[in-house]
Order: sequence, then C-alpha cells, then structure tokens
Amino acid sequence: MCEYCEKEKVLKSSNFCGAAKMQIIGEFLEVQGDSHKIKWFNRIYQPSFMINYCPMCGRKLEEL
Repeated sequence: MCEYCEKEKVLKSSNFCGAAKMQIIGEFLEVQGDSHKIKWFNRIYQPSFMINYCPMCGRKLEEL
C-alpha cells in the first residue's frame, strides 16, 4: 500500500523552503505552491501532469 498514490500524501519540495508541494490525484501529478515564494513561468498557476505510474512505488495508475 503506497501512501502517496493511494492515500494522496503530499510531497514537499526540498528547495523553495518547502513552498512547492506535489500530490498524486488519480492519474495526475498536481503541483501547488506558495504564490509569494514561487512563480512558474512568470505567473502563478497550479500545473497538473498526467502520469501513468506512481513515481514512488511504480504502481500503474488508473483514472478514478
């Protein structure tokens, strides 16, 4: 049982003073950040990347 892809545990960044966080939701890797500390491509938004496998345990992810 993987707490990152099954229980949606949040990963904190090791840089940006922990201001960036990532979370696996369904088959997407959602990236969130503190808007005062992080600027993505000169504007603030929360990107989402479709992934096929959990980067932590390697389990194939399926759409919820």
